[in-house]
Amino acid sequence: MKRREFEKRVKDENLKMEDYDIALDHYYDGYPHYMGCVRKDRKWVIYATNHRDGHAYIIDSYDTEDEAFSDFYQYVLSQIKAETQFGHRKKK
Repeated sequence: MKRREFEKRVKDENLKMEDYDIALDHYYDGYPHYMGCVRKDRKWVIYATNHRDGHAYIIDSYDTEDEAFSDFYQYVLSQIKAETQFGHRKKK
């Protein structure tokens, strides 16, 4: 799926993670509570930032936007399921 389709699905399905904000325009390193999918060094990367110090770590990388956003959508769904299942507290 392309970024626009991902954004539409997140909006239409009202997908919100408690532990992370979604980042699609920037690679946040040093800012806690972000999970994103961005173009970095000629690859599409899915990343998350550490809750304590905001250090960003790459979860996976892809050659195509379609692959990246299809998987990112699944990561978001998995995170929401985990938060619901394990009763995570909200970050704010």
